[in-house]
Amino acid sequence: VSNRSEEPAALLLSSLGPGGKFVELSHERAVRGAVTLRIDLSGFGLSPPRSRRRPGLIYTMVSAEDVAAGAAQLEELGHENVVVVGFCAGGWAALRAPYHRPPVLVIAINVELYATGPIWMRSRIDGASMLARQRSLATARFLSVWRRLDPFVAARRWLRALTDRGTGVHLIYDMHDAGYLHWCSRVEPGLRTPSHSARVTVETFEDLGHLTEGRDGSEMFVSVARRLSSPLRDLDADGLVVVE
Repeated sequence: VSNRSEEPAALLLSSLGPGGKFVELSHERAVRGAVTLRIDLSGFGLSPPRSRRRPGLIYTMVSAEDVAAGAAQLEELGHENVVVVGFCAGGWAALRAPYHRPPVLVIAINVELYATGPIWMRSRIDGASMLARQRSLATARFLSVWRRLDPFVAARRWLRALTDRGTGVHLIYDMHDAGYLHWCSRVEPGLRTPSHSARVTVETFEDLGHLTEGRDGSEMFVSVARRLSSPLRDLDADGLVVVE
């Protein structure tokens, strides 16, 4: 598959994406001659789990390896510049992937940077229920446990490891998402020091919802499409920039 466009190739970490938006996005890019590869991580969508004993595991290095394999496939097809887009656990996998050739940009939507190990998804819930659960006391206790286990450095280490290889990172959040609250309180302050800066931008929406089902969902995907066509336009060479 060859690019008939100057846009980088895109790796979308879901065959459908939230509300089927990844399908629409890939079709829009195809009209312009830009190449898009959509993949389902192991155990989700059309991809069978690698282990039948524990299907539905997310936040694992197995998923991160799937991302690296997708990026390698595009590289083998001759695409030197790749942008990776992941939602929630897909965004986490995109940030952790052991890339052979690092992408020019990773876009992670509502990524939970406090997750440091596998989580078993026992059932499906809608975005409104998930957001309500994130605001609950039970979730607050859950986050406090993760923070005690991880001394606030893991996410910063992942981001620096990726950006040190020349990859830009663009994070997109609902302003009320637990992942964004963790970013503001635990991750972002440590990246603002000159010796630990990283090429990271953050974009927030008031009513996005965790599954992008909110009123700002369409606007958010317009932003994603714009960054796919010009992936480094908002990155400051001197370090971190917050985009509101």
